[in-house]
Amino acid sequence: MNLYNPSSRHAFTLIEMSIVLVIIGLIVGGIMLGQDLIRSARLRSVVTQFKTFDTAANLFREQYGQLPGDMYNATDYWGSAGCPTTAGNRFETCNGDGDFNIEIPAAASQFGERFTFWQHLSNAGLIEGRYTGITGPANQQDHTLANSPSGNFPSSAWSAVFRGAGISNTFDRIYGNSLYIGGRQAGGPNIRIFTPKEAWEIDQKLDDGMPATGFITPINSIDNCTNATSTTHWSAEYEITTTSPECTLHFVNRFGDAAKVR
Repeated sequence: MNLYNPSSRHAFTLIEMSIVLVIIGLIVGGIMLGQDLIRSARLRSVVTQFKTFDTAANLFREQYGQLPGDMYNATDYWGSAGCPTTAGNRFETCNGDGDFNIEIPAAASQFGERFTFWQHLSNAGLIEGRYTGITGPANQQDHTLANSPSGNFPSSAWSAVFRGAGISNTFDRIYGNSLYIGGRQAGGPNIRIFTPKEAWEIDQKLDDGMPATGFITPINSIDNCTNATSTTHWSAEYEITTTSPECTLHFVNRFGDAAKVR
């Protein structure tokens, strides 16, 4: 007996296809919602990390009367690493010059204030992690996993440095001793990782929501991150309709004696 019956074959009904499409839509929607939740959690972590580092640096100044990294007698507390190039144990370090500016090391693979900033905070028990205090092998601004904290955005890093005025393509301000976060690379955390809307959300939560004023400002701000048309466009706003990552963030004049312009 031939069991094959061509008339028994049938295609999906419209109801069956609708159910399949609904299920696919729910899966895609769940994935997108999950991605949004992860992104939101990472934004909140930026705020939390900033508060942690900002508080730690100011507590360090209260305790030691100096800035981390810039501390002129740090080796009296934690031992000398054989400065400027010989790595010591996980605590041994190098002294800063005590001028209240967090400065860049002189050359690659050397201790320098920009990186001993994190090492001194860690040695003092004010932040988690251990840091070498030494710039990476590429150049004097080479941020590696060993010398600077990571952010919760993929491949991001935190940095601390003194900047004056005249940063290219950026609002004309005195930046002083600043914390900043961006994508990690040899030349510093300068890769843009935040969309303008994300940068605005962080700025609004912690500051005034305006890129040119307050203590939060993007580097390369005269670009797609904001609608600024000049380095003195103080009423500029974030380009929140732009959906690509266009911003790094500086938290300026946080500690030290730098003059505040705006």
